Amino acid sequence: MSDEIRLYSYDVFDTLLTRKVARPTGIFTLMQERLKNDPLFLDFPASLKTNFFNYRVDSEYRLRCLSRKYNFGFDVNLDSIYEDIRRTLSLTLSQTILLKDLEIAIESENIVPIKANIDKIKALVASGKKVVLISDMYLPFSVVKSFLARLDPLLNTLTLYLSSEVGFMKATKQMYKYVQDKEKVSFKEWEHVGDNKHADYNNALSLGIKAKLYNFMKLESYEERLLNSHPKSFFTQLSVGCSRNLRLANTGANSNMYDLGASLGGPLFYPFILWLLEQTKRRGITRLYFIARDGYILKKMMDMAIESKGLKIDTKYIYGSRKAWRLPALSIDNTKLYEQFVESYLRNLKNLHAGFNMIKSEFISILPKGLKKYYKGLSLKKLQDLKDFLLSNASLLARLVEVSADKRKLVIRYLREELDLSDDNFAFIDLDGAGLTQNALACLLQDFFSKPIKCFYFASTPGIFTMINTEHIYFHAFRRGDSGILLELLTRAPHGQTLGYRLKDGVCIPILENIKVNKDGLEDYIKGVLDYTHIMLENKAYKSFVSQDILESYVRFLSTDIDKKHAEILGDIKHSYMGKETSFAPKFSFYSALKYLLSQKADTENVLYSKIRSNVFIRKMLSLRSMPIRVLKKLKRSAFKT
Repeated sequence: MSDEIRLYSYDVFDTLLTRKVARPTGIFTLMQERLKNDPLFLDFPASLKTNFFNYRVDSEYRLRCLSRKYNFGFDVNLDSIYEDIRRTLSLTLSQTILLKDLEIAIESENIVPIKANIDKIKALVASGKKVVLISDMYLPFSVVKSFLARLDPLLNTLTLYLSSEVGFMKATKQMYKYVQDKEKVSFKEWEHVGDNKHADYNNALSLGIKAKLYNFMKLESYEERLLNSHPKSFFTQLSVGCSRNLRLANTGANSNMYDLGASLGGPLFYPFILWLLEQTKRRGITRLYFIARDGYILKKMMDMAIESKGLKIDTKYIYGSRKAWRLPALSIDNTKLYEQFVESYLRNLKNLHAGFNMIKSEFISILPKGLKKYYKGLSLKKLQDLKDFLLSNASLLARLVEVSADKRKLVIRYLREELDLSDDNFAFIDLDGAGLTQNALACLLQDFFSKPIKCFYFASTPGIFTMINTEHIYFHAFRRGDSGILLELLTRAPHGQTLGYRLKDGVCIPILENIKVNKDGLEDYIKGVLDYTHIMLENKAYKSFVSQDILESYVRFLSTDIDKKHAEILGDIKHSYMGKETSFAPKFSFYSALKYLLSQKADTENVLYSKIRSNVFIRKMLSLRSMPIRVLKKLKRSAFKT
């Protein structure tokens, strides 16, 4: 047939191979970091080492402007780019060569194959088809060929048409005409595959070539925002590039959960792990105790980092929780802990009775008349009255201590059995909090360990408490009260919360809440987190760098800028805070939306997530909350009349 495909061509960069960095210019961030720290470049101009990223990007842009105006749009090459940089900074010839060689070396260190497309080429060649490679690229021909040879020896045997070699570009269509002349093939007998919509798809299609657009893995919206805010951060470039490449290679059944781990969980907690290693070294800590359940994934990440660095630090997973430690830690003579206990549970009036280990009716019976409907909400004055009542009620504290006495003995026995407190070179690790649970832990340990204990946190929360025989050390500070709950969704464990302890065969073991855990999804999520950690640790030249840029940007995404895809994934996760396990943010039904609209009470832990997950009608319905209060009250009265 006259339209039979006689020639197949493939783009190279972001079609057959990509880079470890998020954007091509990310290579220049790695170069700048090397220039600043490698003694080989000690005599280079300070302005170059500080601003290399800008000089490199500007030189290429300037040369492309000149080429479009005076050189028929021919592509630029690496030699011309570095000649421009040499003139700009008055570099010596040897310095210029060294700088250009550094770019080639770092490019070579950071190539990653795109296996799916390489396999397609191998299948075409195996079936006797003619395949060539076409690339708009400033790197030298020999360098690109060496990359291809490393990816697969077969690729190195294919004809390569490179813009830096022949001058013509796909972006101006001239490369296609050049290849047509060399290969003696008509456009309609030719199929081309590439990732650039303009150069690889539209331009090829306009000439009659059968063009196929390869949908290279896109960045997530929060990754784009991060890169736009920190384009010159090598750590950001490596982190986002790592996440993107893991998503690209992932073909698992639970891809959403794996991608969540590789793209959000891993990047958020990896800098914390590096910071912990830094702090353990500075403080002489040799034992780390990760507290359930938030410590489950963090411990796995830490174990990988310890092995990668060849350190001698022991880690252990400790079963504990607010529920298991706070009440048993109370004592008659420790009024400071009791004050924090009361203040903490007053933040959740709906479940206040549960915090005091009572059924609702029993708790109501001990309250003064004006405070019995606390669960419906209280004015600031009433809230203070309730606080004063609880703090002044000595019999209530005595009752709590009495009913928790046996539990206290079991907690202390469990801690004695599990912890090595032979010296104070140990620390506990937790995700976030105000510090109450760690204060409770310290009070429990005082029965057999008198020194203050060290507690490392990923972040503090706004309602932070003063320390009681502890040293709280925070990596970050959450500005929003809900940030901690959102991060807890990303540090889940394959078991329920610790309810208490019991003896079995003479050993004290934890009693775990019996809940359903989507272990398949969780396993995929954890694999994504650990794959990210593994790859980042492989970047040995950069693996000790601690950055909080990602943390701040991604927490903002989770808190205020969440998209529908991630609201769906995170909203279905089971979560518990001082209560039973429920879906974190279910979709609003008509009736739950109406309840929220009229009573301002929502059956969700995050209204934003639930709203985003809901259908268009529900979202429009919920927008009525922006109406004046008097109008809503009128609607409420009308609704109840009917």
